[in-house]
Amino acid sequence: MVGLSIRAVQQDVAESVESVAGKVQEELSVLLAPRWDVQLPAAVATWPSAQARVLLIQSSEQSSEKESLGLRARYPQLQVLRVTAASSIEALAAG
Repeated sequence: MVGLSIRAVQQDVAESVESVAGKVQEELSVLLAPRWDVQLPAAVATWPSAQARVLLIQSSEQSSEKESLGLRARYPQLQVLRVTAASSIEALAAG
């Protein structure tokens, strides 16, 4: 079939929806409440460790040192590589 086809609905849709909704409410009136036991996550070592060498790649020159201060406090050996659209492979390799 190609194109658009339209036909009128022969019955009152609102009455049909209300009657079905009423039947469903009568048959399925159940109130559910969530219940669960509190589970603590397993203790695991932080990754990477604070002594690890971490490289932070910043994608624009608008990124500032202020944004990396939190990471620098956690990772004293943090190195920052700023990459812009004008950055070349050679410039990135030179670091």
